[in-house]
Amino acid sequence: MTAWLLICAAHSVERARGEWDDTGIALLRCGALFSAVRISAGLVHAAAASEDREQIAGFLGRALHGGPVFVHRDGSRYYALVPPGATDLHAWHGRRHANDVEFLGLGSYLGVPRPRSDDEDDEARGAHWVVPMDEPGALCQADAVAQLVERGRFRLAGEDTGRGD
Repeated sequence: MTAWLLICAAHSVERARGEWDDTGIALLRCGALFSAVRISAGLVHAAAASEDREQIAGFLGRALHGGPVFVHRDGSRYYALVPPGATDLHAWHGRRHANDVEFLGLGSYLGVPRPRSDDEDDEARGAHWVVPMDEPGALCQADAVAQLVERGRFRLAGEDTGRGD
C-alpha cells in the first residue's frame, strides 16, 4: 500500500517517506492514482446523525462500502479517496453549502496520512484514517460519496427549517 501511494509523491519518494516518518503526513499529488473529495465535518456529522467518532467511522465504512477516508487532526475536514477518473459531480456543489465539499483532482496536492496510521501518535500529529485503505486501488465509489453529501445536505436543510427528518 505504501509503495502504491508513494507513486504520487509530490517531490520524491524519499522526501515523502521522510514526511511520513517526521509528521505522519506526506504530500501527494491527486489525479494520477486517486482524487479526493474534501467534506466538512458538519456535513459528515449530519449524514451520520452523530458526532461520536466510532459511530461516524462505522457509518462511513458502510456508506462508502469500505472505501478509504481520513480526517484532519482538528476534525474539521474528512477526505474520501476516489478514482482519478471520477468526475466533479454536481452533487459536490451547492450554493448554500459551497464550502462544505471540494473535489481535489489533477493539479491538487493533499497531505495523506501514512497507510494504517490509526494509532494515537499519528492522530496527535496530523491526519489519521477513519476507514483505512484495504489494498492498493481500493477507493470510494464517487456515487457513494455523492449520496453521502446529499444525505448530509438534506439533514442540514431540515435543521435549518426546524423540521429535521
